[in-house]
Amino acid sequence: MDRPFRERDAWALLACLFLGIATALYAGLALRGLFGDGVHLLIRLMQGDSFWFAEPSRITAVAILEAPTLAALKLGIGGLHTVAAILSVTLNILPLLVIALCFGILPQHRRAFFLLPAFATFGGIYAAWYVPIAEGLLATAYFWLLFYLLLFAHDAPRWRILIVALAIPTLALDEPMAFLAPVLALAALRRRGALSAPLALWFLAVALHAGWEILHPYNTANRDRFAAHFLLLHWLRAPDGHVNGPAVLLLCAGAAIAGAILRPAWRTPLLAAFTAAAFLVAAGAFLSDRLISPGAQFDSRYIPQLLSLPLALVALASLRRPAWVARWATSLTQAIVLILGLAGATWNIAAVLDWQRFTATFRAALARHEGLVSWDTLIAELNADDAARFKRMNWAWNFPELSIVLSPGGDVHTILADPAGPGWRPFDPAVAAELPSGALFSTSAYRAARARAR
Repeated sequence: MDRPFRERDAWALLACLFLGIATALYAGLALRGLFGDGVHLLIRLMQGDSFWFAEPSRITAVAILEAPTLAALKLGIGGLHTVAAILSVTLNILPLLVIALCFGILPQHRRAFFLLPAFATFGGIYAAWYVPIAEGLLATAYFWLLFYLLLFAHDAPRWRILIVALAIPTLALDEPMAFLAPVLALAALRRRGALSAPLALWFLAVALHAGWEILHPYNTANRDRFAAHFLLLHWLRAPDGHVNGPAVLLLCAGAAIAGAILRPAWRTPLLAAFTAAAFLVAAGAFLSDRLISPGAQFDSRYIPQLLSLPLALVALASLRRPAWVARWATSLTQAIVLILGLAGATWNIAAVLDWQRFTATFRAALARHEGLVSWDTLIAELNADDAARFKRMNWAWNFPELSIVLSPGGDVHTILADPAGPGWRPFDPAVAAELPSGALFSTSAYRAARARAR
């Protein structure tokens, strides 16, 4: 018979989480936080020297993510590379650090409940890890921290103040609060005291506000694109054929856990099958980039919050019926979640190496050229593997901004262009008047090269 969950099992999960934090730090120092919209955020922060909010519905998450970088800019800490590293590290590690705080909130006899945010992290956050600029990753961690504070924190004044301080900003945390805030309302009603009812009403108001933001978004195209890509399973397999390895493991882990609960006799073969799948994905990511899909990871940006909904409901139901904890908090579940976390952290190392190969090739192209380099020229001079990687990494508009940030010392001599085509661009690198400017980088050498080319 499967043994029940023990306290030391929770410590093992925490250790696995810190392994993930270590690989996230590695990704941050490698500047993978610049991928996608990350580099644009960095340029905007350096230009404006203030918070930049692209989506008003996510002000809380964005402000938390931007605060360390903005503080570094205000204090004049380091040059361009240092500031870029601060932003990248913050984006990569902050959601995992917030999840780790949940462990400290749980009473000793409730440590089994750490399985739930751990699964949301190893299965959900890791499925979108390549694109840490997505606010949903931090919003997921924020939800779990507040949820467990509501359920397990003492009723001392300092805890009440902390809960209220965290509850108020949920009004602009992220759109999925439309379905997560009612769960917080249920958690608030479990508390005893004068704050219980007001908090529950507040979270219902948050849910209504988030629902309004979904129905009337700041950018309708972004909402509709996400919905279409989600229904087409682009979060699992991108149109280019690349597969989101951690998302595949999430589905396998969920099936294995559900199967073991429904059919206890299948525990051993289910664990063996999942272990084999985890090994294939983790090891395979080092052998083939087919298991590394930045695009599919971006389309997974709300998977952590969608996954958190049923997990949080399991927590609430298990507090009402404590006997249910023994059904899901077992050594088998812990083993599957641990393997999921280990495989995800290993996959992340392979993903960082993939990113480093891309940035090394990118920097080499910057060093070989001077002035503006067209997309066709760039692709023609690369070998087949590097050309395919550049196509997979291209965000349609961010190569010129990457050219600025990856230039040595911020001294920009070369800008690599994106593929020609319709769509938004932050600036046209062929137009000198549109080039961004900032104290930590200079485009004067690039302007001179363009003038000589004429």
